[in-house]
Amino acid sequence: MSRISLMLTASGRTFSRVQCRSDRMAGASLNSPSALMRRGESHMCPVTTLARVAANNRWSGPLKLLWLVAAGAERQYAPAASVGAGRGGWGLARRERALEFCARVFAAAVLTAVALVVCVYLLNPLRTASKDPRLRVVGYNVFRMPSRSMQPTIRKDDIFVVSAWPYRSADPKPGDVVVFQFPVDPSVVFAKRVIADGGSTVEIVNGVTIVNGKPLEEPYVDPRNNIREYSRSMSRVRVPANAFFVMGDNRDDSDDSRSWGFVPRSHIVGEVD
Repeated sequence: MSRISLMLTASGRTFSRVQCRSDRMAGASLNSPSALMRRGESHMCPVTTLARVAANNRWSGPLKLLWLVAAGAERQYAPAASVGAGRGGWGLARRERALEFCARVFAAAVLTAVALVVCVYLLNPLRTASKDPRLRVVGYNVFRMPSRSMQPTIRKDDIFVVSAWPYRSADPKPGDVVVFQFPVDPSVVFAKRVIADGGSTVEIVNGVTIVNGKPLEEPYVDPRNNIREYSRSMSRVRVPANAFFVMGDNRDDSDDSRSWGFVPRSHIVGEVD
């Protein structure tokens, strides 16, 4: 073979090696992460991009194991990544999942709170006679005094707070000012002072209230409001169990147990604070 033929053959082999190396480099660059992003695949998560690069370049050895792990991650995260495709990409998908989680937590909290309020209202642990949710659930409500029957302690049109908490586990005591449902018409509420509880005897002699045979000290009664015959005399009565004898502090202008009888425990709404 001539010298010229040998040179051409050597040149051809060199060119082939250079061409093959160039093709491999071009293939690697086409499958690089930056190339994938330029071709509009920027929505893929970093793990997905790594799996594509490893698969297209036929990596071997330790990198092959890395490719297998990346491929598994791709199958796990691909649905979430596809949801976030476009603007925002991988970060948008994570934000959407976070917002969905927060919405579920908020909905669960609201439903739990509503269920709790309904249970408290129905169970009525405060033992109030009122159907008002403010008293049944919170334990407090605001009332306005419509009459002069409790003067001078509570004047007409005074605003006061009623609490159901004191009688959650106890009964009203003599001397307490309570709000209760009128026994004759439970839709009407009164505010009066408890004079005696169940089992006690009550009578009025010369304007003095006597409970269980002992005169009752009543600094809250204005003597000028205790002069009518209606206020100065009453025959002895015994208060039945689970009931109360109540009167207004303005004895001359109060419609109370002296005229319509006793207040059952089940009609007590709460104590005046």
